[in-house]
Amino acid sequence: MPWSPHSESCRQCTTTRFKHKAKGLCVRCYRLVQQTQVIQHWDLLDRTTLKGYPKDSAMWTQQSLEWTRKQRLESIQSRLSHYRYREETLRGEVDGHLLACQFDRVAELAGSKACFSRGGSNRFDWDYTPEQKKKLFSILNEIEETSSRKIFGR
Repeated sequence: MPWSPHSESCRQCTTTRFKHKAKGLCVRCYRLVQQTQVIQHWDLLDRTTLKGYPKDSAMWTQQSLEWTRKQRLESIQSRLSHYRYREETLRGEVDGHLLACQFDRVAELAGSKACFSRGGSNRFDWDYTPEQKKKLFSILNEIEETSSRKIFGR
């Protein structure tokens, strides 16, 4: 069964792991693309367009609006790029360094200061087959995504 009636995968991040929401986008990307459209239409003269804009009156200048808009759009674009990169990584080959960095991210989420990426990547390359590294990466990615959604409400 295809991912959606009109596309094989999300047109933004290329995933098939998350459900199709609308317009060829998965649920993660759709929300961010919608936010982008809202932010691009912010207008200080029409307060109804300012959904998500700071309520602080000091921010109600055109200069502040443009700065805030730029920062928010860059943040959203960064997240969308990360989603695409992660999906490409999950489909590609996983080397020891990539696996060690993923261990670092999960350890950080758990509150640990352990660092696997300093000198540890060779250990993963020597001790694990490509299939094992890919499976470990996938499991660690799932842990990171689940933990991030709980922590950040994503």
